[in-house]
Amino acid sequence: MQTADFIASLKLQIDDTGTSALLSADQYSSIITRSLGKVNGYLSTDYQIVDESMTPELDTNAFELLVVQSMVFLTEIMRAKVAKNFSFKSGDKSIDKTKQASVWADLHRDYLNRLHEILGAMVPHLNDSTFLKVKSYPSPEVFEVSGDL
Repeated sequence: MQTADFIASLKLQIDDTGTSALLSADQYSSIITRSLGKVNGYLSTDYQIVDESMTPELDTNAFELLVVQSMVFLTEIMRAKVAKNFSFKSGDKSIDKTKQASVWADLHRDYLNRLHEILGAMVPHLNDSTFLKVKSYPSPEVFEVSGDL
C-alpha cells in the first residue's frame, strides 16, 4: 500500500479533505512511521516503508491495527494542537474553542479502547498485561479546609 493512499484514508476519517489541512504532510508521515513501529512490536513483524510504499503488503488484521494505532497518535497530536485555543466574548458575539481539546481527548480514549480490543483478540497474551488497562485521566481533588488549624 502506498503511504499517500493511507494518508488519504486517515484524512477521510477526520474529515481533513478541505483546502486548509489540519495536519501537515510531515505530521502524517510521522504518524505512519510511529504506528508502523508499534504494529511491528505488537505483532512481531517487519513492516517498513520503502519508496513511499509499505512492504510487505499488510494483511487485513495488521492494516486494521495500523489504522487504529494511527488514529491514536493523530488524536494525541490534535489534542495538543487545539489545547491552546481560546474563548472570547465581546458584546453579543462570542467564540468558544476551549472544548475542542476535550473532544479530541474523548476520541483518543475511544481509539485507545478500540486498539486494546483488537490487540486482545489478536495477541491473547496481552489480555492479562497492564498494557490493556486504560487509565483514566487525572482529575483535581478538592479539599475543604476547616477553621481549626
